[in-house]
Amino acid sequence: MDRAEDILPPHSGRAEIALAEGVIRAFDIDIPIRHLMSASTAPAAVLPWLAWHLSVDEWNPDWLVPKKREAIAQSVLRHARKGTVWAVREMLRFEGYGDAVITEMGSVPKIGDSDILVGGARIPSGSWVIGPDGYGWADYWIDLMQPVPRWSATRLRERLREVAPARCRLRTITLAGEFYTIGDGLWLIGDDVAIGNIYIYEED
Repeated sequence: MDRAEDILPPHSGRAEIALAEGVIRAFDIDIPIRHLMSASTAPAAVLPWLAWHLSVDEWNPDWLVPKKREAIAQSVLRHARKGTVWAVREMLRFEGYGDAVITEMGSVPKIGDSDILVGGARIPSGSWVIGPDGYGWADYWIDLMQPVPRWSATRLRERLREVAPARCRLRTITLAGEFYTIGDGLWLIGDDVAIGNIYIYEED
């Protein structure tokens, strides 16, 4: 590339020459711009700036490069679908909980929440119900298939707040199939463990 002295007028001062040389060096790169803007082709050293440019919600410099590239590549789609069940499932998968089960209040069966026939007589809905009580339509629960300590569950709760529909409320994170007693080596007294294998989050 041309030197600053070659493209500036003869009477240019030192400040102008220094500025021009800085701009020249900024564009004197071996990688085409189209590669710098791609999560799959950008050099690993550039990925943090590309993640910032694409507003990646969560970034950890300790991630392996493939995970960093995935976070960048999926950023636009995740922003577009934020506030949907898809976004919740995608976040859980990315965090390593791809087998987690999401239960929404609307999918919880309740006997008596619609008109039924008993002995030929129709019993109107709302007169009696067997099923969860005290919950709203926006409540949901998460079942994890692996043990996690309280701090991991709370961190997951914060991530869920960022991607779940705004009016939804996380009620519990349950460790499916895992049961621990106080002092068994994973949770000790004082670690703020909820009942059994359940982390309860009562949110407004």
